[in-house]
Amino acid sequence: MYNFLDSVLIQFNNSKILLNILNSFNEKMFVDRSDLLLNILDIDTAIGSQLDVIGRLVGATRQIYVNTVTTRDFGFDSTGFYGFDSPYGGTFDVKRSGSIFSLNDVAFRTLIKMTAFKNISNCSIGSLNYMLSKLFEDRGNAWVTQTDTLKISFNFDFELELYEKNLILNGYLPTPAGFSYNINEEIS
Repeated sequence: MYNFLDSVLIQFNNSKILLNILNSFNEKMFVDRSDLLLNILDIDTAIGSQLDVIGRLVGATRQIYVNTVTTRDFGFDSTGFYGFDSPYGGTFDVKRSGSIFSLNDVAFRTLIKMTAFKNISNCSIGSLNYMLSKLFEDRGNAWVTQTDTLKISFNFDFELELYEKNLILNGYLPTPAGFSYNINEEIS
């Protein structure tokens, strides 16, 4: 609490009304708010609009666009012609569409961390492994391997939540330029 009596002019020292107003103001305004500030600025403890502010700082929004791809198949086999939506055909027509989803606090917190890592990562295998170890440190092992020329694999020895898988598949995790990627969940 602030000692306001030191800043009150001598001529007002005996004014009970003024001293009561200042004392009331002092009690309401100068309480210890260090825990509040720590909660606002900490991604792991922030909630609601506090997370929205942190999201704006790193360039993430709570509403995300999720791509969906629809293909229709067309082709032939030894028995003859088979039409659209057959599991045996090649891709004939690809339609891309998507939806906008609003993330809850847990999913948005993950998106903020992914975006922050994307902002600072050089996308080397080492930095991607470090990012995954920090992002999923309480869940199990997560690592990146280069599986082929211009192809990497995000590997997890635990099952990802649906929102985590969608965030990864829709490009919110950093990847090296020009690389494609897939997800492997090795659940034991």
